Amino acid sequence: MSRPVRLMVFVVTAAAAVSAVVLAGLYWAARQAPPFYLQALAAERDTQQAAGDQLERRSFALHNALRHPGRWSAQFTQDEINGWLATEVPSKFPTILPPGISQPRVAIGKDRVQLAARYERRGVQTILSLASDIQLTTTVNEIAVRIERARAGSLPMPLGKLLEEVSALAASVGIPLRWTEIDGDPVALLKLPVELNDRRIAVDAIKLAEGAVVIAGHTEPDPPRADSESTRQAERSGEHHQR
Repeated sequence: MSRPVRLMVFVVTAAAAVSAVVLAGLYWAARQAPPFYLQALAAERDTQQAAGDQLERRSFALHNALRHPGRWSAQFTQDEINGWLATEVPSKFPTILPPGISQPRVAIGKDRVQLAARYERRGVQTILSLASDIQLTTTVNEIAVRIERARAGSLPMPLGKLLEEVSALAASVGIPLRWTEIDGDPVALLKLPVELNDRRIAVDAIKLAEGAVVIAGHTEPDPPRADSESTRQAERSGEHHQR
């Protein structure tokens, strides 16, 4: 074998070896999962079921509180949320997640919420994770969710397709959503319902604590609508003229 040929074989072999190492590294990096996610997945089934049931009870109590005038508050822990995601979503809401997404779990800290889930589509398998900040805006009942970091395993992830799927999911469950950005970070603006039956609902605060989120607000009677009041006055006037 001539020297040029040996050199060419060496270069091709080295390039193939480097490519294999890079691909193996990318594959390994794409399958890395945040520690909180692995811990949440490892929780025992009975523990998850009990936590999920507790979240259902808290949600029911909050719904009842919203129906009556006065102030209300509710706290939901990450264990309760993860228990509900593990036990209730697969059985009661199997189509609520975007295609290819499964086993979502959350971790709540003092200044951000982390979300992770398994992703499998078209032969790609990875762990998607997001870190986001949640705050109320100056608009009544509008929540801003700022996505500060997105990863596939340990690799940075482009967000375009994911944001489209989030928008489609919000539309499917009737939640108004629009997008803006802060310093290049995408921000989802979610509008919560303002009315429940004949009551007006206002969310006054959303507070993140270590392992829990607290929501507080108040409910007040919905003031009579101007057209309804005019109709009643017209009816009373008609009755008066008939007498």
